[in-house]
Amino acid sequence: MPAFNEEEAIVAAVTNVRSALDRLTNNPEIIVVNDGSTDRTGERLDSMAADGWLRVLLRRAALARLALASTSYTINVEIIARAVQAGLQIREVPVTYRPRRTGRSKVGIADVPQSIIALLALRRALRDTPPD
Repeated sequence: MPAFNEEEAIVAAVTNVRSALDRLTNNPEIIVVNDGSTDRTGERLDSMAADGWLRVLLRRAALARLALASTSYTINVEIIARAVQAGLQIREVPVTYRPRRTGRSKVGIADVPQSIIALLALRRALRDTPPD
């Protein structure tokens, strides 16, 4: 689960994911990729991680092997594409999206053109990069 400056919503989001996973398995693990948040997202995640079922990764440090370049909302697509290219195993887990109850979205219709440009650039980069 990616997170960037989500201090208002991260606890509820992780709690909801945990609740859903508890219905599927006895030993859930949630991984949150904190994408360099400058608010208190990291502190909130760290306090939840004390129980051992939540791991918090810092994108630039923990995923350096994937040579990530995205700086926008396309980071999720790039993580998956580069992980596949590197031969890492990917497992899809169904997600039900619900409207936010706290905080505000940082994505709007104005972001669509830039996201398309970023996805096309990623496609070219992946095509030009040999697999590991």
